[in-house]
Amino acid sequence: MRKLTSNSPTNVIKISLVLALANQFSGINAILFYAKQVFEHITSNKKELANQYTFYLGLLQVFITFGSGFLINRFGRRTLMLVGETIIVGSLLCGFMFDHWVKDS
Repeated sequence: MRKLTSNSPTNVIKISLVLALANQFSGINAILFYAKQVFEHITSNKKELANQYTFYLGLLQVFITFGSGFLINRFGRRTLMLVGETIIVGSLLCGFMFDHWVKDS
């Protein structure tokens, strides 16, 4: 554990690579990129409603960004990063286990 907490450049690079990979595998970029198409599919090709939902998603992101600033000041960047990454990794593991369970049944 002491090796992980040292500030050597190689450890910093390793930790940032793990964080970047976990964020990429979470799929949030794909969700945001294809949000309009997903909403069109959900709303049976009602483009105006899909545009409205996409706008609301962007508005939600703005509010969450301001809220995260408050949380960072209150709890600290490191704590929030550890909690967030733990949730991401846990969600990915649950998704992989569910996918494996569905394929086996």
